[in-house]
Amino acid sequence: MTGCLAALAVSAAAASSASAATTFYLNSYNSTDAASAAFCSSPAMMITTVPGCGNSVTAPIVFETGTVYTVKVVGSVSAWGAWPSVRCGKVEPSSQFPSPGRPNNPVGDDAQFRFAKPLYKGSCPKLPQKTQYFQVNLGSKWFHPIANGKPSKPSPDNHKTGGEQDPYTFTFTGEGAAPQFRYVDYHPSDNSGQFKITVNP
Repeated sequence: MTGCLAALAVSAAAASSASAATTFYLNSYNSTDAASAAFCSSPAMMITTVPGCGNSVTAPIVFETGTVYTVKVVGSVSAWGAWPSVRCGKVEPSSQFPSPGRPNNPVGDDAQFRFAKPLYKGSCPKLPQKTQYFQVNLGSKWFHPIANGKPSKPSPDNHKTGGEQDPYTFTFTGEGAAPQFRYVDYHPSDNSGQFKITVNP
């Protein structure tokens, strides 16, 4: 009997731990575009969410002041509505988490890198390259977070074989507010794909 009770206690603890995780999604698509790319890279971007510069989401959980949280971000997105036959970098065929009502286009951006893009003219840039399009606001200001381990190359895309697409783990210290996450793009109306964000206290 004691063994059974102990097993039940372990199962209950595991269930409680699992239920402590909070998951939500950041959609790269937004119907409102900005006037220009320069508008979305202005200093105001680090102060507020400038209309037309992409989508944002507020976590359904408050990060208590001084408490350390682990945040996992999974998935890749597309900043382009069309991908011609000439492409730069190593494109991934689709997003693990499609945008509702949107085509699931090839993807080239994750939470840390741009690893592929379509080529409309000129020559290909050197890819992958680190980017700052994925940003977080813990309560005081927006910033681009660097994933744990300071990755020097994109995480692998394993979602076609039952794994995860471009996963990254971040460590944040709460500031007494529900954090916000965003993906900055001045022309988000042709975007597709979502980031899956999971918080563990």
